[in-house]
Amino acid sequence: MAVAAALIAPKPAHAGGSRTYDFCGGSYSGYTGFAFCASVNVSVVAASNADGLTHAAGSYTVSIDITNKSGENGSYLNSLFIQIGLDNLVNDLATPANVRITQGGNVICTNVLDTTTGKAKCYNVQEDKKAAGGVRLDFLAQASTGVSQYAIASCTATPTGVLKTCPAAGPVRISFDVTSDFDPNNGVDVYVKGQGALGSTECETGTNRISCVPGVPTTTTPEPATLALVGTGLVAVMARRKRKAAAIDAD
Repeated sequence: MAVAAALIAPKPAHAGGSRTYDFCGGSYSGYTGFAFCASVNVSVVAASNADGLTHAAGSYTVSIDITNKSGENGSYLNSLFIQIGLDNLVNDLATPANVRITQGGNVICTNVLDTTTGKAKCYNVQEDKKAAGGVRLDFLAQASTGVSQYAIASCTATPTGVLKTCPAAGPVRISFDVTSDFDPNNGVDVYVKGQGALGSTECETGTNRISCVPGVPTTTTPEPATLALVGTGLVAVMARRKRKAAAIDAD
């Protein structure tokens, strides 16, 4: 009986891991489509000094890779991501260290000893924050000395002075160390707050209160120049078909 009980007893979640969240969400007044679309990968691994940083013994590195896909699936092109959060974590994210924002291997900013006093030169990482009118978040990213400096835009968005997640540059990565690990596949949700000319809005995966719609298209809307080339190609194909038909009729 003891063996049977052990077999049916719930097992602890596997530590560490990686998960990608693809979603669209949010709404703007007067705009019929989604406010934004996003692809966010969350990974947790044992910290390693191979990255050139000094990590505390037994610590874990959390990496959040963010791609702003606004402009896809009917979403508003110029939405910026001004806050990124994680929710429903099994373990707390108390006293994070080695906070870094990077893109394509380039360091954008650092906040090695996390500052929560409102004077951080990079993103804050704080435990048990509130957002969206009271949604609890274990982590909230927001630069306290100028949010727009580190806001994350889509590749073709027009705002300047922000990080753009174009394919060449890759996603924007927020990474930091924590003393206890967690599995992103164990009920963890992602929160995004978007902001644009139409206002600000947010959504969180896995919730009904500010729900997101899972799934982001892998294809993008062609640029006008591309559409013109496609049209030119179609015209050429039709012209060839007409010439071939005329030749057959002549024979």
